[in-house]
Amino acid sequence: MNVHTYWRALSRDHQQAMSTSTGPAPIDRLQSLLVVAASALATLILMAAGGYRVGFDVVYGLGRFAPTALVETFSKFGETLAAISLIALFAKRQPRALWMAALASVYAALLTYLIKRLSHTARPPALLGDWVGVGDHVLRLYGFPSGHTVTAFVLAACLSVGAPRGIRLVLFSLAAAVGASRVVIGAHWPIDVIAGAGVAGLSVGMAMTTMRFTRWGLGMAPHLFLVSMVALSAVLELVTGPQDSLARLLRVAVASVSVALLARDYVYHPWLSGLRCRAGKPG
Repeated sequence: MNVHTYWRALSRDHQQAMSTSTGPAPIDRLQSLLVVAASALATLILMAAGGYRVGFDVVYGLGRFAPTALVETFSKFGETLAAISLIALFAKRQPRALWMAALASVYAALLTYLIKRLSHTARPPALLGDWVGVGDHVLRLYGFPSGHTVTAFVLAACLSVGAPRGIRLVLFSLAAAVGASRVVIGAHWPIDVIAGAGVAGLSVGMAMTTMRFTRWGLGMAPHLFLVSMVALSAVLELVTGPQDSLARLLRVAVASVSVALLARDYVYHPWLSGLRCRAGKPG
């Protein structure tokens, strides 16, 4: 099979996905609005109840009963490379959700960076001591908002496009668990996590608004560019970062799933479809 036949098969698969997939619906817009509103309300309540540090002792203390490996596993899925790699779960069948994820990621990265630099807030180890931190690399500054929580909630919002209510609840519960894990390992105050969820909701809302004015990311070439960024993230996830046993196992698992899905959806299936077309069989 030549390149032309493969490209035609790939384009046909993309057109079929565009015709059968769903984009962000009113429920997704309402969902992002509710996340922003709930985060803002919770932030105000915490600040009124006792200030920036309120709630840390409770969450940190309860988290001590959870296995360290479980807490670190949840925290892992708030890392940028891991989250981008997991976009492979829906990239092929939900091209509109992929475009939304790309836009939301850009907005989230800009907002998180800007707020962190403007607020310049101290993390728990800076005020309570390094003993509250987990791991060799203890962070002390730029804690507000929690970037891991932003990433987890953006991923949950994108994965939930077209999903039933029960799945949405599970996804956002897992995102909340990622945020809680950041408090338990001593990297953030609870208010950082709550603000992170709000930034994610705002970023997703901005992404859906942007999608009303441009369809650039839905074209075949831009779609493949976005997919290549997911593939690159999976490769980087595999070859970079800490090499201890648990972290290494998680990195290999996430990267392997991502690469396998992308290879299936963008190499094997189009190749097989092209062969069937050349043989005169329906693709």
